[in-house]
Amino acid sequence: MADIRMTYDNQQQRADIDLESLLGTNITVDVQTGYDLSTACMISLMTDRVADSDWTLSIDQRGWWADAYREQPIGSRIWQLELLSVSDPSEYLIRTKAYCEEALQWLVDDGIAQSVSASAYFTDTTKRNIGADITVTKSNGLTEQFSYVWDQSL
Repeated sequence: MADIRMTYDNQQQRADIDLESLLGTNITVDVQTGYDLSTACMISLMTDRVADSDWTLSIDQRGWWADAYREQPIGSRIWQLELLSVSDPSEYLIRTKAYCEEALQWLVDDGIAQSVSASAYFTDTTKRNIGADITVTKSNGLTEQFSYVWDQSL
């Protein structure tokens, strides 16, 4: 069974359920399914993972309520980047890469992927917009790539 497909709009900074239309018209026929890996990556990266116990930059630890019943929390800690200083840009990018890979590690743990890797970069001179390119090597050896942009000033 296929998952509901989600798409991410970098310009609008939001994800949405992708709806199929009847032969290019505006008549919605059904929720589009498939693209399971893309949807899994998007949910993993765009959901706020609970902060580590030593997090002190905000009272809000975020996270998903059902993580209390899970061994491994869902989501990413990318939300923490908006609270960090960008005084050391290379450290900021190292954290972005690590947070992305941490969020997607479950794909490897569950045997869906052989590996996941991320690269991070600033998309503008303000160093508040970051991009990440994600490569997932699936269990069959084929790779899929995804790119996301976050505006940390929102």
